[in-house]
Amino acid sequence: MIKSFFQFDVFIFPKVVRIVFAIGAIGIILATVIGMITQLFAGWAPISARFGTAIFTLVGGLASLLGWRISIELMLVLFSINDRLKRS
Repeated sequence: MIKSFFQFDVFIFPKVVRIVFAIGAIGIILATVIGMITQLFAGWAPISARFGTAIFTLVGGLASLLGWRISIELMLVLFSINDRLKRS
């Protein structure tokens, strides 16, 4: 087992991908919520500007989650290609 760990016969990422995705998604969600709260309570801006920037922050957070999911899936596709090439 240790020998295969140092020779890179078996990749670790496909086994821990759910944990990596969850940590990234939680980070994106927290950053989005904090950004929205910050924008809503920015006292220097008019109320319409605060709501507008909060909505754009939400849209950006959703786009970031989608991008994070797509990047994780692309990494899994690369590992899947590697596994299929090993078998053939």
